[in-house]
Amino acid sequence: VHKQSRMLFQEVSDFIKNYFGFGDFTFRMPDGEEVGRARNLNDMRNKLLGIPEESLQFHAKRNHFSNWLMARTHFALATKMKPVKVSHFESMEDLRQYLIRSIGETMAREKHGIIADYSREAYESEVGFMRIGKGSIGGKARGLAFVDNLLKKYLRPDFFPGVRISIPRTIVLGTDVFTQFMEMNDLLPYVMQNVPDESVVRAFMHGDFPVTVLGDLREILEKVHFPLAVRSSSLLEDALYQPFAGVYSTMMIPNSSVDLDVRFRNLIQAIKYVYASTYFRGAKNYLEATNHRIEEEKMAVIIQEMVGSKHNKCFYPHMSGVVRSYNYYPFGKATPRDGVANLALGLGKTIVDGGTNLQFSPAYPKVYPQFGTTKDYFKNSQLDFYAVDLESDIARKYPNEDQHLIQSGIGTAEEHGTLDYLASTFSHENDRLYEGIHREGPRVLDFGPILRSEVFPLAKMLRLLTSMCETAMNCPVEIEFGIKLGEKKITPVEFSFLQVRPMVKQDLAQDVEWDHILDDDILLQTDMALGNGVSVIHDIVFVKPEEFDAMRTRNIAEELSVVNGELLKARKPYLLIGPGRWGSSDPSLGIPVQFPYISGASAIVETSLENMLADPSQGSHFFQNLTSFMISYFTLRHYNKNHQIDWDWLGYQQTVKDTKYLVHVNVPIGIELIVDGQTGKGVVLKRPRHVRDE
Repeated sequence: VHKQSRMLFQEVSDFIKNYFGFGDFTFRMPDGEEVGRARNLNDMRNKLLGIPEESLQFHAKRNHFSNWLMARTHFALATKMKPVKVSHFESMEDLRQYLIRSIGETMAREKHGIIADYSREAYESEVGFMRIGKGSIGGKARGLAFVDNLLKKYLRPDFFPGVRISIPRTIVLGTDVFTQFMEMNDLLPYVMQNVPDESVVRAFMHGDFPVTVLGDLREILEKVHFPLAVRSSSLLEDALYQPFAGVYSTMMIPNSSVDLDVRFRNLIQAIKYVYASTYFRGAKNYLEATNHRIEEEKMAVIIQEMVGSKHNKCFYPHMSGVVRSYNYYPFGKATPRDGVANLALGLGKTIVDGGTNLQFSPAYPKVYPQFGTTKDYFKNSQLDFYAVDLESDIARKYPNEDQHLIQSGIGTAEEHGTLDYLASTFSHENDRLYEGIHREGPRVLDFGPILRSEVFPLAKMLRLLTSMCETAMNCPVEIEFGIKLGEKKITPVEFSFLQVRPMVKQDLAQDVEWDHILDDDILLQTDMALGNGVSVIHDIVFVKPEEFDAMRTRNIAEELSVVNGELLKARKPYLLIGPGRWGSSDPSLGIPVQFPYISGASAIVETSLENMLADPSQGSHFFQNLTSFMISYFTLRHYNKNHQIDWDWLGYQQTVKDTKYLVHVNVPIGIELIVDGQTGKGVVLKRPRHVRDE
């Protein structure tokens, strides 16, 4: 295989299939004659019953069985077979029975928590995790399968009485279905061009699926009448250093129409839309930032039972959440190792898009950093939530990602009866909160009955589950989950894992002599910095303070996308400065950029304003990508004397580009970024220290 070949991937693929054991096991006689093939472990066991002794001996002497098993990740069985010699058996029949018996024992063990191939019989027997097609199931599905196995092996049902912890029923379309779809419709040459996202969607909607896949999917919908989440699960998704969090699309579909054809059409459209998101502009930019080739990416798709209940004309869970085993911004008595969690009423879109939600440490569930004063109760409490609109299950020519979602106020949730254990009531008479909603007054979504009174032990559950996953994965983890409470009482509670992925944690502190840094050399400083290390860059992009308008944050995001693309192409890392929470879906909290809009930044600075003060959103996909790409994040509070920025100095620098809302300046001698990951202290110097010393 030549590395400059135009058919490089195909040639490597053929080589691996032929020589690494990734294809079918081909039984041959010593002269090369083929006498049988085995596609999987069950085939192998059945074929061994009738294979000639000469063929059995031929393969056993060459370790072909162990090599083939190793390629299929049957590591324990492969390791067991490899040291076994033909000479250990009195006859070939004894060897045959040993192989059949060993394979049978492995199949029996692996049935527990395995991903079963889809069949009508398997689905009707309530197998929890199935797949259609072959190939990889992708990173996100791999994480769910890992958790499914972990829970069944180590979490006893009596750990939390009255609580069911599981993953929702899941079916995965393997990456080979994606490959077939792309090849059948010859889509790759078109989507590799610089075409708008809308054009990519249209091209995919006109594509055809393999007939067998269509048959399986329609068969599923004949049995399934609950809302479904159609999620991406690409090959590269949820990797440690490039997790692709939030880069690809997820569609929620009501699956509620009485017309099977309508439900089937919407499911197929949702799968095609997730496929199309592989080639959206944002995904391409992200891939370029990770030094991956677009050709490398393959998409598996998860079709998952949605967590929640029907309430009038909509469907949603009582709670959605994200918990991280490591907290970059600990508060109060909490330490970074105590972790941090975010909770929201309704769908998790509120959290992962950076909307207003509740943040707390599972180790100190009664401490709410965002509720310091009475004013904060109303300023920092969730006011609306996302749900699936059950009446939106109609036929459309072209879909969009959020077409089946609606956003409602918490008053609607109270009418549905879903606030009983989630909210507290504020009393103007004595200026305090009372748990529950059994008195008159404004509602505050603080989840007090659960976190303070432990109606069910959520905080304890989060501590145990993050510890289990962290130990098993040998790194800090992030878990997305949904919770459905009982219909008439708090138990039984259904806690459902939606995703688990590794996260990056940096432990080493940079050895910096802070006392030797002169005040005149500081461009900005904070004691709320994320990251670790020292770097020198030459470019700064900042939002003009005098032009900033919370009503124009989407326009600012679009301008930044263009500037970022130019700097990314020129391979110039830059410092980005702006007000509010970067990456928020709520324009009133900050600039709603997606990660690809700032993917070229080396460090990001978040400044606060009197009317724009948001806590860092650690549960968002945007934040996950920042930490995984090791982009430093500086948070500056206008009321903190230790947080400062020299705007006048910025105004005197060499201007490269000046737009309506942004300024790009270049500093020829460079600026130095210093972040101490242990203390959270960070500074940006107007010139590198070695320049000053010289």
